[in-house]
Amino acid sequence: MNLTFKYIIFAIFSTIINLLTQSISFYIYEGFLSLYVAMFFGTLSGLVVKYILD
Repeated sequence: MNLTFKYIIFAIFSTIINLLTQSISFYIYEGFLSLYVAMFFGTLSGLVVKYILD
């Protein structure tokens, strides 16, 4: 498998994890600053997944 193709797949996968985590965070917590909480946890989970895969 080509290295470029791997990076593309990893980026797509980490983006999906990011968006799913944001969605779950919105479902669990709908209070004050929920947008920022969702963005924080989504970004954190996406970065961790991308770091592990790379």
